[in-house]
Amino acid sequence: AIVLDPRLPQPDAQGFIRAVLENKADQYVISNYIEALVPWTDGRFHPIWKPWGARTGRFTSSPNFQNFSKWLRVIVATKPGRKIVGVDEDQLELRNMALLSGDVELTRRCLTADPNRKLEPDHDPHSYVAGLAFMAQYTGLHLKDPAHDKTSEKCKCETCKRKALRDIIKRVIYGLGYGAGDATVLAAIYDGGYNGPPITLNMIAHVRTTVFKSFTSIDPWR
Repeated sequence: AIVLDPRLPQPDAQGFIRAVLENKADQYVISNYIEALVPWTDGRFHPIWKPWGARTGRFTSSPNFQNFSKWLRVIVATKPGRKIVGVDEDQLELRNMALLSGDVELTRRCLTADPNRKLEPDHDPHSYVAGLAFMAQYTGLHLKDPAHDKTSEKCKCETCKRKALRDIIKRVIYGLGYGAGDATVLAAIYDGGYNGPPITLNMIAHVRTTVFKSFTSIDPWR
C-alpha cells in the first residue's frame, strides 16, 4: 500500500502516484517483453504460437509477441528482403462468445459492426456497452477531438479518453470469456500499462453487470 503524508500538497501527491504507476508499467514492459526475448543460435527471435492457448481457449505466444505495443516493435527487424506482416481477426473472440452463448443481441451487433466506427455505440458492441455503463461520460466525449496528438501514446484528448473507456469494456468482456473475476481483470488492465481514467473494482463490477444485462445469454453460458 502507498501511504502519503496528509500534509503533502495535492499536486505533489498526484505526481508521486502517477510516477509510481508509470514505473510499474515500465517494469511490466521490461520483464514481459524485453527480458523475455531470448534469441536462438541464429541470433533471431522465433516466437512459438500456441493455438491451444490457455485453459480457457485463448491463443497465446511465447514470448508474448501478440501484445507488443507499436512503439516497442521498432526493436525487431527483418532479414534483408523480408517483411513483418500482421493479421488480425476482427473481434474474433467476441464473435466466438456470441456463437457459443447463442446470444441474439450480441450476434446481431457483431454482424452489423462497422470497424471504421468503433467509438460509436450503434456501430460497435463494446461502444454499445460503454454507452450504457458510462452514459454521458462516454457519449458526451468528442469522436474526433481537434486537440488529438497522433505523435503521443499518452494523449489526453476527449477522443483518447473515449478510446480508453471503450477499452475498459473490451477488457472486461474478454476477461469474462477467459473466466477471470473482477479483481483479475482490474489487475490485468493496470499490469498491461493502462494510462486512461482511474479504474476501481466497483467500476469493473458495474461494467460486468452491464454486460450481463445487455447480453443476457453470456452469464448462463459462463
